[in-house]
Amino acid sequence: MIDNNTTASDKNVERAEKWVNKVFDQAASIDVELCSDEIVEEVDDALVFNQDDFCKLTGQVGTALRSYVRKFGCDEALPKKNFMNTFAKRTNRMRNIFLRLGKCAM
Repeated sequence: MIDNNTTASDKNVERAEKWVNKVFDQAASIDVELCSDEIVEEVDDALVFNQDDFCKLTGQVGTALRSYVRKFGCDEALPKKNFMNTFAKRTNRMRNIFLRLGKCAM
């Protein structure tokens, strides 16, 4: 999506993709099977991704990823003790990179 919405250089796009891969790899490392008994269905407001507004979508993706980790990541399932903090920092870093690339107001 960044290719279609910014004039970012290939080097910056590659950097952003590297961070996206780190975040998704970290989310995939959660063993959700260990927490299946603890999962409580929350009534979430429907998060509708705004495909037309790159700047808004950038924030929505990070929010959705952090929500996934909170919902499916019990202590036993997380690979490291400080997983939640590092994941939040990575998603914020990813958001900031995309906001800069998209020349969005921060």
